[in-house]
Amino acid sequence: MNALLKSLPLLLATSTALAAPHQHGQAYLDMVLEPPTLLISISSPLANLTGFEYQPATKEEQSRWEQVKQDMQTPDLLIRLPEDADCSLSRVLLQSPFATAGAHDHGDHGDHGDHGDHGDHGDHQHADLMAEYQYVCARAEALRQLELPIMQKYPDIERLRLQFIAPDRLHRIDINAGQGHVELP
Repeated sequence: MNALLKSLPLLLATSTALAAPHQHGQAYLDMVLEPPTLLISISSPLANLTGFEYQPATKEEQSRWEQVKQDMQTPDLLIRLPEDADCSLSRVLLQSPFATAGAHDHGDHGDHGDHGDHGDHGDHQHADLMAEYQYVCARAEALRQLELPIMQKYPDIERLRLQFIAPDRLHRIDINAGQGHVELP
């Protein structure tokens, strides 16, 4: 197995951790390609997605939180890869901001640890949501553009900071509100 592929989880975690302080209105999309594997990580302050950053307290907040988790389990609702790349989703990992230490949402296995008591309604609380997706792409060279429905679905994301790492290229692109398409140079 190639060294880049072995280090993909670390690269994604590091790039997200180093990205910037928690900033409402901004989210991060990190992509690492080591053909045929493509890893994608989306990280955002929870407020961009739900309108709040604490454990849901009302039925309305719980409903909104459940919808966000469902959306994050369906990456085509957030980012669409070119059909020519022939990519198949092989894994989904959702890291819940409300999980107890060490607990994560995995794939389609439902909720794990979303009932921890980590937040209150105070302004000092910050919560981020991160989703990771792994694909196998039969024609990875066709990954030259992306559709980004996440920008319309979650209008509180004013800027999406895209980082794309591939064996032959490294690009950082800022995508602003209203942009639903991006070319990967």
